[in-house]
Amino acid sequence: MNVKIYSLGCRLNQYEIESVSTEIKNLGHQIVDDDIQADLFIVNSCVVTSKSEAKTRNLISRSTKNKTAKTIVTGCFAKAVEKKKDVLYLSNDFKYLIPKAIENWDNLDFLFEEEPSRLKYTPPVDSSTTRVNLKIQDGCDHFCSYCIIPLVRGRPVSKPLEDCLSEFEALLKAGYKEIVLSGITIGKYLSEGENLGGLIEKLLLIKGDFRIHVSSIDPDLVDEDFISLFSNPKMVAHLHLSLQSGSNPVLKNMNRRYTKEDFLALVSQIRTINPFFNLTTDLIIGFPGETDQDFQESLEIIEKAGFSHVHSFRYSPRPLTKAYSMKGNIPEAVKKKRSLAVIEKAMAEKNKFYRKFEGREEVLLCEKTTDTYSFGHTSSYLPVTIAKPLVVNQFYKIICRWNEEKKQLTGELVH
Repeated sequence: MNVKIYSLGCRLNQYEIESVSTEIKNLGHQIVDDDIQADLFIVNSCVVTSKSEAKTRNLISRSTKNKTAKTIVTGCFAKAVEKKKDVLYLSNDFKYLIPKAIENWDNLDFLFEEEPSRLKYTPPVDSSTTRVNLKIQDGCDHFCSYCIIPLVRGRPVSKPLEDCLSEFEALLKAGYKEIVLSGITIGKYLSEGENLGGLIEKLLLIKGDFRIHVSSIDPDLVDEDFISLFSNPKMVAHLHLSLQSGSNPVLKNMNRRYTKEDFLALVSQIRTINPFFNLTTDLIIGFPGETDQDFQESLEIIEKAGFSHVHSFRYSPRPLTKAYSMKGNIPEAVKKKRSLAVIEKAMAEKNKFYRKFEGREEVLLCEKTTDTYSFGHTSSYLPVTIAKPLVVNQFYKIICRWNEEKKQLTGELVH
């Protein structure tokens, strides 16, 4: 069977669909890029914003236009297990059963007898990317006022410690050299008395040529013990710290669990240990009640924190969240203007941060190569181009060079 996969959303969604894809291929099916070739469509959905939900609906519509093909809709859009004509909906708790559903399409009664699980995934050893995700946690109970994730992903659950260790080793055996620890609130990992830091300590004891990358983490879940782990050269010197706003009143209305002062103190603590540590973040633009002063404080913190990248998006109200009924909605024209200002400020800070790496030695993991150039990310998670072919999925020591004209980093091999 030819299977076409559409996948939206976070690293967790990516991990889950790569695991499913690996199993599908092991069963003898093919993953195809062309809609026309597809016998089955899988839409791995996202609804975290109204834009992502609209994309999901468009992909479902696109898939079901092919009257000879079947469709599976999974991810956060699918609320339960149900079949409507030739469309099977599988919620996140049953996404892991997609390969079995494909094999038993004419008799899906077994789906109602299986146990729900957000952790029963086989290692994605046939992932489509050089950098591979390892899901260690799912769910969230923070209930930020703008966020629907606790309602669609459920309460926090952690993958058992031994399962994390064995899957990590399986991914190393499959040849992966950078493994990204992923979850919804990864800082809440807890299994057999080990928190996230304890898990990482055990992973670092495993023999092999690899590096560990931690995905997005909430700043209130980062402590000194966790930060100290980054002194190990096998840790990628990058964290995506979810800020959301630089204004304390807005952070309070968002139900975030820190102040801007807390955030900046954490940044200072990290950069004291490593001045070249790469920090990226998220910012919500135009949250209800956000004043010009509130927005100005968000602009200022971009510079104070020295982010290399800011993922900004305009606030969109999500039903069933506290912010949905908040007063003080910001006009779209104002959101757009503020968004452009954030992009401009973030780009300036990105260039400033990248420029610091001129002449600095880093370790590059090659992810793509041609006859004339290679591309990859460094040990600080910076994108670098090398003007020669290299071997994909290999580490190289390089000297970074900043191209002021093109505003990008290139590299020279260290011999």
